[in-house]
Amino acid sequence: MHLHKPNGEMTSYATLINPIIPMPKDASDVHGITDEIIRTGCSRCWQPAAQHPDVESCQEFKRVPRFSDIASNLLKGFSDADFGGYNVKFDLRILEAEFMRCRLAFDMSQSAIIDGHRIWQILEPRTLTDATKHFPDVDPITNAHEALADVISTEEVIVSQLTHNTKLPRDV
Repeated sequence: MHLHKPNGEMTSYATLINPIIPMPKDASDVHGITDEIIRTGCSRCWQPAAQHPDVESCQEFKRVPRFSDIASNLLKGFSDADFGGYNVKFDLRILEAEFMRCRLAFDMSQSAIIDGHRIWQILEPRTLTDATKHFPDVDPITNAHEALADVISTEEVIVSQLTHNTKLPRDV
């Protein structure tokens, strides 16, 4: 997390969070965080306690906290804050649910939200009309939002996507 203040000051904060439930292997494969790191590791350097380095980058061991251990401090840090991120509403919904589990009210009603994913969607539209224009073997849709025309164009776009992208699966 980066906290940007109006005076230009910026503070960084990062920690692992112990979800208390087992880490799915697929998730571990993506980000490298394992159950061993969560259960026994250091939230600063991610190394298990037995392998904890004695280096400047991690001067002391700090156990991975549960969300409830840091929720009150996070809530203080988020008060009167605006939020930014990529698909940030997903993250904010997770935060809201975790705060609710801790019986803390996370109020974002007065917060501005800047979402790089949404900006990208606006700058690079991905409507059905855009998709029909993207694939040269698909007829551009002329009567968008007419049910049957949308169905036909959607089928053509999916066939073209599968034809041009061999990495896509070939079964449901």
